[in-house]
Amino acid sequence: MIRAQEEERRRIARELHDGIGQSINALVFGLNASALAIAQDASQAPQLLARLTASASDIVHELQNVIYDLRPSLLDDLGLVMALRWYAEERLRNRGIDPVFDLPEDTLRLPEEVETALFRIGQEAITNICRHAQATQAWIALAVTPDRVHLTIRDNGVGFDRDALKAASQKRRPWGLLGMQERAALLRGHFSIDSGPGKGTIVQVSLPLGAHEP
Repeated sequence: MIRAQEEERRRIARELHDGIGQSINALVFGLNASALAIAQDASQAPQLLARLTASASDIVHELQNVIYDLRPSLLDDLGLVMALRWYAEERLRNRGIDPVFDLPEDTLRLPEEVETALFRIGQEAITNICRHAQATQAWIALAVTPDRVHLTIRDNGVGFDRDALKAASQKRRPWGLLGMQERAALLRGHFSIDSGPGKGTIVQVSLPLGAHEP
């Protein structure tokens, strides 16, 4: 779990450095260039300011995406169902993947640690679909019983060879997959992933409801 967390920190650091950091540097360069241009011809000011304003808005949008990935306010304010729906809509539709939901809108708030674990597992599964599945459709389903909650995320993508993944993991550990497994294990839950070449992928997690102690 610690290694998975460190890998996530490295990913965020790369995003901040390569994405937002570079964008801010470009904005600073644009401000300096605009100052010189306006000093020579003040009539250029409106056009240059409009361009810089658009660049600043893009940077704010990039930063919001990083913040939402870390902890979407929807999860705290409106709960797991709304957060999962928002994240899937935001990520999948941008990749041309059609999300299909079976999320009971009347679901009561679950224990905080359960909602957080399920959202993080769903987040990782959705990210994997976007990056690797080459899918056109994904299904996200949540079911709550008096003593357990079940999350299923399925896609119609290319799938993968589980034996080949195990062999490759000897050289480079699949931290995203391990992170999902360990999040479920920490809450005494069950996690499974089923896939095959050309068969898509099914991620399932079931967590008990009630008091949880790590």
